[in-house]
Amino acid sequence: MELTAAVAAGYTTVDSAYDIPGISQWLDYINLMSYDLHGAWESTLGHHSNFESNYDDTKLATKFAAENWISNGAPASKLVFGMPAYGRGWTMLNGGNQPGDAANGACPGGPYMYSEGYWSYYEICNALNTGTYTTVVDPDLGSVYSYSDSANVWMAYENVETLTDRCQWIKEMGLAGGMFWDTAMDDFRGQFCGEGKWPLFTAIKNCLNN
Repeated sequence: MELTAAVAAGYTTVDSAYDIPGISQWLDYINLMSYDLHGAWESTLGHHSNFESNYDDTKLATKFAAENWISNGAPASKLVFGMPAYGRGWTMLNGGNQPGDAANGACPGGPYMYSEGYWSYYEICNALNTGTYTTVVDPDLGSVYSYSDSANVWMAYENVETLTDRCQWIKEMGLAGGMFWDTAMDDFRGQFCGEGKWPLFTAIKNCLNN
């Protein structure tokens, strides 16, 4: 039997809530929930799983989150890096489409999950297929976002490219591996993204196994 725990990524929570050396000695794996760093509960656009950060709080990034756990006593070999198969979205305010710009709450729900401000990867691909979205792979964030002026939606997410970059870093750091929240939000039928079935999961599985 194995003992695991899903743990927070935000450093303010981590610093106050965990005895990292204490729990690390008992846990077989530490599953880092390295997502939901930002969301429509905030009044500005922000990426929920940005690898690096170039706005707001420079420590609020998933790379920093993993490094923070390790520097405070978590063995890298026990740390499992979390990756999202979903996006967090806002309604843009006054046309602002850059991270840190003002927002006007959550965007409408997608056509399948109906969840405001929370779209599955296949719902994101479905929206991108309309041709009305501009996609930005932001090298400073190490993440991707898309926005539509006509729909007034700004959506932050990860794709095959950005998650493959995460995977290479996971291997370089000697982490235990990766996990998803959650695979049901991947394009499991391969009908929206043009990348085959389970594109996000498959990309990480193939990368980690090579």
